[in-house]
Amino acid sequence: MTQLVTLTEVKSYMDINSTTFDAKLTNLIVYASGLVESYCSRSFTAANVVYEYQDGGKPYVFANRIPINNIYSVAEYDGTQYVPLTLGPTDGGLPNVSANANAVPGFTWDSDSGKVWKGLSTVVSSDIVNTQAFNSYNKGIRLEYNGGYATIPDDLKLCCLALIKDLHKGLDDKIIRFDREQLEKMPYSGGFPPHIRRVLDLYRIVI
Repeated sequence: MTQLVTLTEVKSYMDINSTTFDAKLTNLIVYASGLVESYCSRSFTAANVVYEYQDGGKPYVFANRIPINNIYSVAEYDGTQYVPLTLGPTDGGLPNVSANANAVPGFTWDSDSGKVWKGLSTVVSSDIVNTQAFNSYNKGIRLEYNGGYATIPDDLKLCCLALIKDLHKGLDDKIIRFDREQLEKMPYSGGFPPHIRRVLDLYRIVI
């Protein structure tokens, strides 16, 4: 189960020395991590992905779990079976060619964006035009790779810690009162505070 921060990190951040709240904080770590990943539409921790399928008919696709740390195989469906493509230079590196993209290895990839090309990127050189596209089949591209962060970025951790602190203090269950009548509860999950949302938007994938 995803945990973007550890119990030790949470207790240090909140200056808690006892074990009184350990069980509650452990649950909040899972809850807060889930909220962050749900909002960002992605999983952050590094893991092997076997298999991920993408639709074909275009020169590139984006892996779901980014950044890509390593790609083990890219295969495309030929109408009968999935045929592995030849691995090109890792992390989007340029093949040693001067003209035709058809002469390059089967695929190249970029770590940060998670982009996987058949051939190579059309933007790497004005002299090289990528005329290749993956075969036009639904779920016609099969990826096997390792993606996600081996170490969670500090700003993302800080957001998660701040969220856990607020949840622990009960700020997820604010009560609106008007003329001494309770009207409604406002769950924290209905919207992140601006200082947290600004950071999460940097990691968010809009589907």
